[in-house]
Amino acid sequence: MLAQPILSSFIENSLTAKVLPSGVLPLNNNPSLVEIANFSTATVVDRDGQTPVAFGIMSKCNSKQAYCMVGKVADKYSRHSVIVEKCEEGEDDKKNAIFKIVDATAGPVDKSLMRPYHAVFAEDEKKFLQVTLADSLIEQTVGTFNMDMEKNITIDVVGAEGSNLDIWRDRTGFVVTDSNRFAQMTVDKNVLLDTFANEGSKCTSTVSTINKDNMGDVLDFDETVTMYNRSSYLNYLIGNEQITGFVASYGAGSVAGYALASKDRILAVYTESTETASKLITTIASNSPSDEITFFANLGVNTLMDGLQEKAVVVELVTRLHTRTRNVQVKWNKVAIANIGLSIF
Repeated sequence: MLAQPILSSFIENSLTAKVLPSGVLPLNNNPSLVEIANFSTATVVDRDGQTPVAFGIMSKCNSKQAYCMVGKVADKYSRHSVIVEKCEEGEDDKKNAIFKIVDATAGPVDKSLMRPYHAVFAEDEKKFLQVTLADSLIEQTVGTFNMDMEKNITIDVVGAEGSNLDIWRDRTGFVVTDSNRFAQMTVDKNVLLDTFANEGSKCTSTVSTINKDNMGDVLDFDETVTMYNRSSYLNYLIGNEQITGFVASYGAGSVAGYALASKDRILAVYTESTETASKLITTIASNSPSDEITFFANLGVNTLMDGLQEKAVVVELVTRLHTRTRNVQVKWNKVAIANIGLSIF
């Protein structure tokens, strides 16, 4: 992989880096997200062979589903068609591919002078960098065999990133819009407490921090939310010193829900009920050192959460796109706050 400080600087404004400011890439010999077995990366450097101009991270959920966490392209090439060559990097290349630009042209390839058959069916030598990233990452994760019939890739586009939404949709193949509605909200901590305190007081479960003694119970509960095996991913997050986990339970082996938080952000809340979700949210807000808290709300599941849109300091809608179909292997009614930017739910 390219020198980590250079890449870290390049992706610092990406969605994933905002959600997890450090720990995405392996810096200073610290564990990183991309070192987990089912995470792969693709990097494109400029003609100088050093300057990153595009970077992507994709996680393999299972053999037929992957989630594109980062798909960042430098403004310089965001709407250019380019030819790239692959830079061989030994064994690491199977998980972290690197390409170099050898030619670039502004805009899409002009097909007006091509014969009709070639204009429609021929593979373009020049592609948008978003296509280069997606093609490489798909090959490294779920593979391309039966891609159109069985496999699905998901990507989230948030706020200002939407300026290139048409390229991801029309050029890269993310043609299916999700029916779920998500929004990134920044809300005053006191507003959160006022909104959820009453409902949270109805919850009879006990909230404690996630540790090695109850981690097994948390993983068991996660399996009731999704069919995906996320044990390595969740163990990494809980082991990250930036992140605190909270579990609501009625005793050993009886988990009602859990949540993950980091500084001024709630990363995820998964629960059986609105009361449990409310109690976990107020617990996090009460322990947060920040005056404002940011999270990705799963709209339409929790009426209290939906009502926060009018009270939030900032609201950014999320456009979730798929290559083939919406995701049905997640029980969305259990997802109050989604782990967007790091995980598919």
